[in-house]
Amino acid sequence: MRALMRRTLSLSLAVWIGLLVLAALVPLLGLSLWVLHELVGERQADELKSLRLRAAVTADALAADLRQLERMHRLVTSSPEAQRGDWPAVQALAARVQAHADGILAFRIDAGPAPARSLQLSPLMRREGGALLQAEITGAIGGAGTAPHMLRMAIDPALASRALAEQRWPASWTAAVVDQDMQIVARSRDDARQRGQPVTASLATAIRQAQSGIIESQTREGVPVIGAVAAVPGWPWHVAVGIPQADFEAQSRAPLWPLLLLGGAVLGLALAASWLIGRHLTRQARDAACGEAAHFHVHEFQQIDERRRHSASALLEAHHDAITGLPVRRLFFEQLRALRSELAAYTGTNLALLFVDLDGFKFINDRDGHAAGDQLLARVANVLRQHTRQGDLLCRLGGDEFVLVLPAPDGDARSVAQTAGERIVTSVGVLYPGLGCSIGLTVGTSADTAADLLARADAAMYRAKQMGKGRVVGD
Repeated sequence: MRALMRRTLSLSLAVWIGLLVLAALVPLLGLSLWVLHELVGERQADELKSLRLRAAVTADALAADLRQLERMHRLVTSSPEAQRGDWPAVQALAARVQAHADGILAFRIDAGPAPARSLQLSPLMRREGGALLQAEITGAIGGAGTAPHMLRMAIDPALASRALAEQRWPASWTAAVVDQDMQIVARSRDDARQRGQPVTASLATAIRQAQSGIIESQTREGVPVIGAVAAVPGWPWHVAVGIPQADFEAQSRAPLWPLLLLGGAVLGLALAASWLIGRHLTRQARDAACGEAAHFHVHEFQQIDERRRHSASALLEAHHDAITGLPVRRLFFEQLRALRSELAAYTGTNLALLFVDLDGFKFINDRDGHAAGDQLLARVANVLRQHTRQGDLLCRLGGDEFVLVLPAPDGDARSVAQTAGERIVTSVGVLYPGLGCSIGLTVGTSADTAADLLARADAAMYRAKQMGKGRVVGD
């Protein structure tokens, strides 16, 4: 019977406060209003924190995609063909790179010096002779003895659309990727029609003034929103996310009116009953605030406890890939830094890094559908787990790329990684007809950063693909 009462006796905070005011004096009503004000403020703070976090996560994801395209660009510009100015051969190499990379529409080589030494990302523009919108990554190409040329890589705005779609926004939210000319590159709602359109003046002002935190803006449909803006790291684009202001305020203030009505109706009951109920609410509030295990009889306190648990779950999801359950890029780099700090105290121990890229996955994914592709990625992740030991690191960088870090004795690191890589190639090759993987291997030194290790292994992986795929190649 007691267990049944614990499950069913769950009243709203407004009802409990009404009962309290029923047996109390006017000062207790003021105390009740103050408690509710704190709850409303906490709810608003959580919503705004989620807004900023999801804008930053999306910006990081888009930056990772753009860095992948940057590596494709540098792969072409650093090739021997480019250094000697053999442009037909360079164009052929670019075509092969395009065939293996997602998001590249075309490569074009133009005579003349590049606008800057570093790579430049253009705003959204229309393709010559057509209505298709695209952006370009432009950089210099050619060796010291060749005439100045530029390599233009046309990229598909759908790359930004996919980065937005991966976040699965609430129905009322609006998210967009904005270029340096304040044009919409991608949008979570009405993407095809809004692409290439200018953002509203209020959002453009916020981006140009590099405002941080929460901003007030307006969508192109004229809806006032509470928004957050995050710069895409290393690139001149931004991610903007907004929730309708009316929805935000309504959700936060909804509990106020029932309290006022109930408080006015029940004011004046005996101090004894007020003291008993107030003592019970105090214990519940203390348990909810401290996160102690308790049976909450107040519905709002149950919500606070559930929101805390949900926040922990959301943090786990933000750091782990939804398809494979593996750590994502950000968590991987944190784990790698922690592992290197831990191993620094032990002499004679080193790290080997395997960069795994699937062969044939794009064709299978396009042919059999994304659901089948996701299942295949999960199976590949399970295979990789089978080849990891306690203390190894494993992550999914994105797309069909995975990274495995193996601590090993200094003299054995490369051979241990080579053996593990060959086993992975064999295991992945039997998972599905037409599927395989190419692996780049590198062994770290004390001077290497995590980015250095990843870049070397990435370059070795591309050499493995050029040598015929389905193999392990060291740096």
